[in-house]
Amino acid sequence: MRELPLDSLHDEALTKTVGVLVAVGRWAAEEHVPADLADNCPYLPTSTYEPTSGAFVGFTLAIASAQAIAVLVVLPMMWRQATQLTPIVVDADIDAFRRADAPAARAQLAYLDSLTFMRAVKNQSALGQRTMLKVEILYEAKDGSVFSESVQRDIRAFEQSLRSLPGWAAMCNMSEPALQFHCNPGDSMGNYVWPRRLDAFLNTQGYFRLAFDGSALERLPMDAVIAYLSEGLAAPHDLRMFLPMTFVQPSSGSKLLRSVFGFSAPDLNDTTFRAAFQDFVQNELYSALLQAVVDTRKPVDPASWDQPPAIQIYFRGDVLDEHELLEALYSDMLLAIGPLFISLAVAWVKLRSAVLAFVGTLFLCLAALIAYVLLPVEQVSPATFLGIFLLFGLGFSSIFRMQEVWRRSRNEAKEDARRLMYVHRAAVREMLPVVGSACCYFLLLNSKLLPLREFGVFIGTSMLLACAFALLCFVPFLLLHERTMRPWIRRRLPRKLVMVLEPAELKPVWEDVAAKIMLAVKRPKPVLAGAGFAVAVALIVAVAVTASQPYPALPKVFPPEHHREAGRPMLQSFAPSTLAEEEAPLTIQMCEPGRGLASCALHWCDLESTPSNNLTSWPTSQAATCRCYSRAASSASCTNISLSLVVSGSRPAFLTQEVLHAQALSFASAEYSDATWMEVASATSRRLQSVVLEDWPSGTTQVDALTQLPQINLGFTTARRSSSTCEDSIYCYCSPKSCTTPSGFRRTQNDLTLPAQP
Repeated sequence: MRELPLDSLHDEALTKTVGVLVAVGRWAAEEHVPADLADNCPYLPTSTYEPTSGAFVGFTLAIASAQAIAVLVVLPMMWRQATQLTPIVVDADIDAFRRADAPAARAQLAYLDSLTFMRAVKNQSALGQRTMLKVEILYEAKDGSVFSESVQRDIRAFEQSLRSLPGWAAMCNMSEPALQFHCNPGDSMGNYVWPRRLDAFLNTQGYFRLAFDGSALERLPMDAVIAYLSEGLAAPHDLRMFLPMTFVQPSSGSKLLRSVFGFSAPDLNDTTFRAAFQDFVQNELYSALLQAVVDTRKPVDPASWDQPPAIQIYFRGDVLDEHELLEALYSDMLLAIGPLFISLAVAWVKLRSAVLAFVGTLFLCLAALIAYVLLPVEQVSPATFLGIFLLFGLGFSSIFRMQEVWRRSRNEAKEDARRLMYVHRAAVREMLPVVGSACCYFLLLNSKLLPLREFGVFIGTSMLLACAFALLCFVPFLLLHERTMRPWIRRRLPRKLVMVLEPAELKPVWEDVAAKIMLAVKRPKPVLAGAGFAVAVALIVAVAVTASQPYPALPKVFPPEHHREAGRPMLQSFAPSTLAEEEAPLTIQMCEPGRGLASCALHWCDLESTPSNNLTSWPTSQAATCRCYSRAASSASCTNISLSLVVSGSRPAFLTQEVLHAQALSFASAEYSDATWMEVASATSRRLQSVVLEDWPSGTTQVDALTQLPQINLGFTTARRSSSTCEDSIYCYCSPKSCTTPSGFRRTQNDLTLPAQP
């Protein structure tokens, strides 16, 4: 048999239904009942009625026809449509709760979404147009700073464990080869903290090389790492990539640190790549990250040698956030099985029938499912899931009300048709509170928050459907249960099983309950005073808790201690992360000062032993004495000298250019006393890469800024080489610490003096 489409089935059913209703109307006008119809329809009266009973019979048959339509046509069709649904797509953007859906906000979102479609035809070779999936990990030091060695070791061990996952390696190999540096080694500060040495130390050319791959066992001093990242040669990496925006250099430390990893699609068609990444998140990545979060939150055991990591971990990322939200909703759904059985048990006690309780619960579940089918959204907000609790709380009242009305109908009529007539008349009054509550939820359509509007539509529609099911489907089932199912159960099943399935005789002795309540009321006043005191305390506590909220709380999927909620303010302290198309320099060289080498990431030297080594900088109230070194080559035969003067330390940054130039000219006049003239070639100084002064015995380091002052030209009177011109370089260390004498340099006869800070 050829299967008709769903729309064709719907049209055919409606056509037949209309024909049945027309025939029923004609038959009711003639006030007679065919014998075959009376024998097969339990809703029709079985006795003779008054001459005016034609309208009554017509109304009864109309109700019966509507019920038949609901049970036999609409319900199976909706069930078929619901079971053929695509998987529910949940909006994982929790910030949508805080985003107003006003015209201005919609225009902004439309503009932001349009940025991804700026090009009608994408370029296959443009890496920026590939899909890039990010994983961001935040680290918080439990004690002290993230710059401590213990914290950095824990971070390195954790990131190495991530990169060792089989799925991580597979996804990284699947990524675009030109962008695989985002996943191995990734955009992590640990790559700079643990660089691999390519040279043991300064070679004969005056430099040594480092490879920033994070694989070394010995770490680079943190002040050197911060200096390198802050001076621009690590672009596109900088301090804002790894540290909060509140970090100010120089700083003693930071509590937070961030690492970013990225996986890029190998081509413009990202369907296969995104599916593979989703499998990786579901099968490996999420469980590894979640286990790391649990491990970092273990309490310290004083009796154990194993100590928990010195960090706390927070993570987020593409696909990862959605999967975590779905995991939370799925676990809540599993936990909701318990309340569902409790509701079923309450309905079993209230309805005094396990069959009726099961059917009523099934109708409420179908109401929620059909409401989702009717909900005009592509992605379901987590707020919609909250409506399930209200549906089972308020929807059961419609089931209970119809069952109570059905019981009362026994006192109004004996015939089934008249009882049905009474039930449907009384349903208008009984269902009014529930329908009114459902309509109140539709007022949320005026909300500026889209999730609240979606929540209002869903719960309102669900409650109306629950009322419709209770009236059109549950009432016929009540009749079927009373006339057929209950007698069959009592005749065929054992008595004990009947008492479980149909506990009609299990009723509380209300007289005893009322007597005990009256006895408690007649007790002495202290009992009532204690009860009143307990109520007052509960009221005060409720008011205090409500007043302690600084603002009305919004719905939360995760508890406050969850890493996603606890990490939200920390994440907001960082600048937005972007994955660059070019790789940061992997190999760099550290140069000895005075060698004149190009492409130096930093300058590096050994600390000279001086009496002032215990100081980091000169007091601001006194002048700074600079130890200066010049080249050992003689310049006595030069008539003109171009002098390059480089000073270290923080003092030059606090002095004006005029003061610096005046002090430099005074020093040059003293050092070249036979010069006949001198002049400053330019008016500005420039920053060089900082110098790291390292004390090898203790391992301590200090980073000082290097400033190159404007070139100074000097003139001399020399008979032998009247036209010769020479160049000279002088390095002056203006902090209490200074480098050992550079190779090829000698100590100058005079010292440069910088005045106190203004």
